[in-house]
This record gives sequence, C-alpha cells and structure tokens, in this order.
Amino acid sequence: IEKRRWIIADEDENPIVRAKKLSMGIGFSKKKFNVTIDAYMKEVGGITTRGQAFQNQFEFVKAVGDYDVKGVDVLVQKEWKGVTTWFGYSYARNKYDFKALLPPVFPSNLDVSHSVQAALTYKRKGLQVGIGVKYNTGKPFTAPLISTPVVGGEIVFDSPNTSRLPDYFKLDFSTTYMFDISEKIRASMGISIWNILNRENVVNTYYVLLDGAPAIVQNKALDLTPNVSFRVYF
Repeated sequence: IEKRRWIIADEDENPIVRAKKLSMGIGFSKKKFNVTIDAYMKEVGGITTRGQAFQNQFEFVKAVGDYDVKGVDVLVQKEWKGVTTWFGYSYARNKYDFKALLPPVFPSNLDVSHSVQAALTYKRKGLQVGIGVKYNTGKPFTAPLISTPVVGGEIVFDSPNTSRLPDYFKLDFSTTYMFDISEKIRASMGISIWNILNRENVVNTYYVLLDGAPAIVQNKALDLTPNVSFRVYF
C-alpha cells in the first residue's frame, strides 16, 4: 500500500526541487499534413535517491543530486478521406549526477533512448477502426556482479543501470460502431485487442536475495488481452 507524507524542505537532505528547461521547435502544416520537430534540454536539481525508486545498491542510501535530459521529439500527422494517421519518434538521453555516490554519473531509471509510436484510424458514418503500435528501447537496470554476486549475505551489484531490458513492442487494434436504437436512444458496440502479437514485454527487473543467491524478479506488461463493450446513450 502506497504511503505518502509531507516533509519540510531544507537545503540539506530535502531541498526544494528546481528545474530549468530550454526548448525550440519548428513546424510545417499544409492540406491536413502536419510536421513538428522539437528539441529540448532540461536540468532538474534537488532530487533525492529516496524519490527515484532505486532497487540496487542505492536503495537505502540517502543522497541529493540532479538529473539532466536532452532529446528530440518528431510528430508527423496526415488526414484524408476519413483516414487519420500519425507517427511519433522521440530520442532522449537521461542521466543522474549524485556527487555523493560512486559512480556519481550514470543513466537515469527512466532513460529510454528511442521511442516510436504510430497509429491509423478510419471513420465512416458510425464505424471507427483503429490500429496502433508502440516500440521503445529497454529501460536500464542493475544486475549483480558476475564474479562475486553475494558477499556477507548481501547482493553485490554491478555499476548502476549498465544493463538494459529487452526492447518493448506492442500492437493494438480496436473498432467501434455506433447506431440508433430509437429517435432518442443510441448505442455503441466495441471490440479491442491489446498486444495482438502476444509479445512478452518486461517493464521492470530487479533482484532479491533468495536462499543465499540473487533471484531475478520481473514485472511484465499484459499478454494478449481482448475487450468487449456495449454502451447505451439516452
């Protein structure tokens, strides 16, 4: 169960989080065809290790530091004759800087270098059909040291966030149809299928000590998941 509490900010263990961001972008639009490109740099200071959900050698360490992220976002969108399609791509580099830790600079827990999302929808009268795809490179995690994984009853970790989860890929489909039951009542039926290819996507990995040896724990996204809906509007 998640617990939240208020903490008085100070300039020592609990500083106020401060952020600076610089961004610029360009856009092009003509005849329902749109392209935008945005580049950005962001620095956030005053973060703490306790607020980053570490599951490695820094899980119980108290330190104050910052992170910076640099990236580019691209969005392309086109509409024609009931069809709408869009494509998005993001590139980013996200890293921590905790001067009290060793090493002080390492990839952020949310460092996803490449991310791609695309979708296509078709509308005609009461029918709407859509298909979407999402892909991104894997997030970082920390694996135990291969040579000496356990010392003194504790896991000895490798350098923080130097391992990567497998790439994430998901294909979804959905369709809805709206129709009239009477002059004042309308209804809609819908079917959606998440993760059509039934791909195994690991979204988080960490290690615990089990019977004196490191044991891997993996959190996975949903497998193939169908959904059916029926709604009445009156």
